[in-house]
Amino acid sequence: MRIFIVFSILAASFLTFAKADADSIPDISGMSIDEIGKLPPDIMSQLSASDVFEKIAEEEQISKSFFDTALVINLSKLLFFEPSEEQILQAVKSFQKSIGNKPDGVLTMGQFDELARRVTRSADTPVYPTTFGENIRVYIESNFALAEGTWIIEGQKIAYPINHSRISCSKHTGICEVVQVDVAVPHLDEKSESYSLHLST
Repeated sequence: MRIFIVFSILAASFLTFAKADADSIPDISGMSIDEIGKLPPDIMSQLSASDVFEKIAEEEQISKSFFDTALVINLSKLLFFEPSEEQILQAVKSFQKSIGNKPDGVLTMGQFDELARRVTRSADTPVYPTTFGENIRVYIESNFALAEGTWIIEGQKIAYPINHSRISCSKHTGICEVVQVDVAVPHLDEKSESYSLHLST
């Protein structure tokens, strides 16, 4: 519930750009996240992002650097942020170390390709089939039965690949129809970047 409130605050700040009267902007230093979340959208959009993130970090006991990092990433994607040569060198070394290579600061073509592949994977858009995960729907009447859900493997883990099935049976026709859709997503350590959607009846 707390995380929902946090995301509600962040969403509200981006949903409107209506200008509020400067005198109507409240001092949020003594407010809780719950109270901030109840502010009108036009007020929310005018609050200092740094102040709001600081309150969230304080109450959720997380590092404010998380938000600072997100700010740098977003500004970099839109080319508003230009790191210095020293920052680039340190980042290259950190990346090389993260993939188990010598952190010498000089990217090889193989390392550059791996960096580009991981950047592509970091921007993946999640796909969630209907009732994916926890919800299972079962409906039965005298001459008809319907079940929908996600197949899982032992240990309550979602079966590979991501899947959703719909099974409908008619006593009148004596036929059951099974429609299954699955989404194959490559793992980070795979060289393939291929995503695939399969539908079978």
